[in-house]
Amino acid sequence: MRIACLNNNNEIINTIEVKDMNSIPDYIGVDSNNNPIHKNEISNFVEIPDVIQPDPNNTYVWLDEKGSLQTQYMAELAPKSALKVNNYGQPNLPIDILITISNGTINQNTEQEILENLQKKKLQELKSYVASLLSLTDYIVTKISEAQSVNDTQLLQSLQIKYATQIQQRKQIRTWNDKMKQTINNSTTIEQLNAIVIEYQGI
Repeated sequence: MRIACLNNNNEIINTIEVKDMNSIPDYIGVDSNNNPIHKNEISNFVEIPDVIQPDPNNTYVWLDEKGSLQTQYMAELAPKSALKVNNYGQPNLPIDILITISNGTINQNTEQEILENLQKKKLQELKSYVASLLSLTDYIVTKISEAQSVNDTQLLQSLQIKYATQIQQRKQIRTWNDKMKQTINNSTTIEQLNAIVIEYQGI
């Protein structure tokens, strides 16, 4: 079995393989100065499961010495300073939506802040989606712009007639885009926002 050796702050000093809890050796490793660590210096020994399944309802986060975000799903293996993340009953939310890191400190976002973060993410998703739709006919805009730049009214009229259907479709996509933005911004709950599907089906 694999066990974690923890100090007073519940920080993992070392992990070792043992037959059982009764067979822990007197020395469990060395410290940063290469001095041996006696098991009496360890505050607690915790068995580490072969697989630790992510648990959105029991997520603990902290910053290590380098300022990197660390995550643990077992309270026994998380430092005492770790923050237990509140997902407000939304198990599928990514960690960067639930917390904010500022000046080396992790802060739990409020439900309103989480909603605003999700709205920003949804709006960015909408922007990328609309851009991909419009990209199919961007060449038409380029042609029309070139005709306008040289003041070629005859060519301009010809292009507007030739691509009338595509030009109308682009206007419809932009109209739909504006309505979707409003719907996203008007969402007052995470559930409402999650129910919004970004898929253009014409107007």
